Amino acid sequence: NQCLRDLRVTDPRGDRARIEGDKDRLLRDCYAWILDDVSFQRWKALSESRLLWIKGDPGKGKTMMTMGLITELSRREGSVTKSHLLAYFFCQSTQPMLNNASSDLRGLIYMLVIQRGELAGHVQKRYATVGKQLFEGPKAVYAPSLFEGWITPRN
Repeated sequence: NQCLRDLRVTDPRGDRARIEGDKDRLLRDCYAWILDDVSFQRWKALSESRLLWIKGDPGKGKTMMTMGLITELSRREGSVTKSHLLAYFFCQSTQPMLNNASSDLRGLIYMLVIQRGELAGHVQKRYATVGKQLFEGPKAVYAPSLFEGWITPRN
């Protein structure tokens, strides 16, 4: 539908494939250490930990490590389920559509909606009143009501 087309800046899954094709082959030994890292294990084990943030200076291997984690998490979780979603976005300073907060959020929302179609209703409610302006301009990242009802506490 038009709402999903307007939301989509890029498909992070396609960006991942493109980046993997542009770089050297991903070696498990280069990222496997993080699977045993205490912070990663805590994030994975605790239900209140919903965000894993990987940060560091340019050229330190964040992108390749993230691609390895995506592969491992997809494999270990079996696949995306109702209770487990995997959303990611690759920022790239060399590409104007991939280097700003609005694109980041749009990419993450797109991934969530693609995995769980029923989430589209939350986006479409707001989209019905303002159209594609919901996703554009400097105020697009300040639309917290877009997320109302998306996250429910785990027991």
